[in-house]
Amino acid sequence: MTISRLRDFAAYIAIGLCFAALCIWFAERDIDKKWLSLTFETCLVFGYVIGTLRRFWRQPIFWVGTALVFVIHVVTFGLILHQLREWRAPTVGYIGVLEMAGLTTVLEKTIRKTRTRTITNTRSRNV
Repeated sequence: MTISRLRDFAAYIAIGLCFAALCIWFAERDIDKKWLSLTFETCLVFGYVIGTLRRFWRQPIFWVGTALVFVIHVVTFGLILHQLREWRAPTVGYIGVLEMAGLTTVLEKTIRKTRTRTITNTRSRNV
């Protein structure tokens, strides 16, 4: 097993343990399940997006874009869930799938467009 694989495995174990601790924390308190579903859905969506776009990890625009979308996601859903009495699991699943596809596409296109613009500007300055 290489060091990078061992590091990735340790990271997955740490993420799983944090998620389990979070689930236990929610279960011990009388917190509405809609907030637990938001937490779970957010972990899945952003875990998928970050994992899928791994090739862009070294680019600051990826992390800035991901952080910006994360804040928008949490604030928007926080406001929506604050107004709702009930939040059904299938709804969370549908929204999660749509978010995964949409966020991955938007972030990837934004990063590629930014990289292309940067490369073009650099080449035109060198001429």
